[in-house]
Amino acid sequence: MQTLLSEPIKHYSVLSDPTMERLMKQQRRSIDTLVKSYHTLGTAVNGSHLLVKVLNSLTLNIDSDPVTVYSQTQDSYISVANAVGITTLTNQADPVKGLFYDKSYDYLICDSRMSIAEVLTVDADNWVDLQPVQVKYQPYILPLWHMPKGGKEKAKYFSVIGIDIPGLMVMYAGWYQTNLKRELGSRETVEQFVGRYVLPGMLYSQQDISNWNRLADLYTEDEIERLDSSPLIHVTDYDDEISQRIEKMGDKIILRDMYPQDIPTNFTSVNTDKTLYEALPNIDIADTQASYPVVSLAWAPYVNLLLIMSLSNTHKGKLAILAKRMVRRVRGQKVLNKLKPLNVRELFSMYYINIRQLLL
Repeated sequence: MQTLLSEPIKHYSVLSDPTMERLMKQQRRSIDTLVKSYHTLGTAVNGSHLLVKVLNSLTLNIDSDPVTVYSQTQDSYISVANAVGITTLTNQADPVKGLFYDKSYDYLICDSRMSIAEVLTVDADNWVDLQPVQVKYQPYILPLWHMPKGGKEKAKYFSVIGIDIPGLMVMYAGWYQTNLKRELGSRETVEQFVGRYVLPGMLYSQQDISNWNRLADLYTEDEIERLDSSPLIHVTDYDDEISQRIEKMGDKIILRDMYPQDIPTNFTSVNTDKTLYEALPNIDIADTQASYPVVSLAWAPYVNLLLIMSLSNTHKGKLAILAKRMVRRVRGQKVLNKLKPLNVRELFSMYYINIRQLLL
């Protein structure tokens, strides 16, 4: 697995914040409501969407049980990913403009997180809960209902999206078998499957990254843009309260001289049994010359933020060691030369230079 921070070390400096936990549970319930509404009201994606290409490119016995589908996908998904433009351990793919986020070069990378133990729990009812496509980094503070359906404005930012192709195919098989039971005139298309089930599942990780970006907006010089969008249905939005709470907690963390590697564990995730530590881009892919440029691109904003939050911190040594290792690898693997287009290379270079300066 491509990771930078080791497992967080629990220190006495970790805060418990019941208000934050309550807000995130309420936010999770609002997202749950939205996701369920998309299952019936969501629009189809275009037939040329990259995820549709993935689904149409894999030849499987889709009527099989989840374990068989998962095993068959494991044997063939790398070649499909290489063909459609997803970074793998053998090929660094070019980004796709505006596929998931407007004004963004979207870097797609294989992230095979689903274990066989998790596959064994999938059944005819819970396949809808799978989240095979997850946001590792996106540049915005987004309302909880923002659907990652992309846009056509000129790209100036970057995003990193992890795609678990075996997990996607297990979800697809569950949908396919359910779809066959529908009346002929009411069956859904593959494009509707992506638009109604896969993209809505991204709202959870997207919201976690929005919360990371709220921290970055407070403590770095990054210009974090807020995007507006209209909800499909009315749900209660807790964004303002969460932003206020994050500011109060961030100030407490700095004042109490927190361990930098523990900072994420102080913030509850919308996946309410987890913390923002799990939202860090720990991408499940082998460490290779092809994969590392995209992985380091995903990590750079978080490393920069954590170092800034620990500028006056007496405990930042461990994070500094890990960050220096990242700097050495970026230089040794000539990551800057491998990133394109030019404006993404410049964005990454700004993070890289700032991280080096923070380590002095």
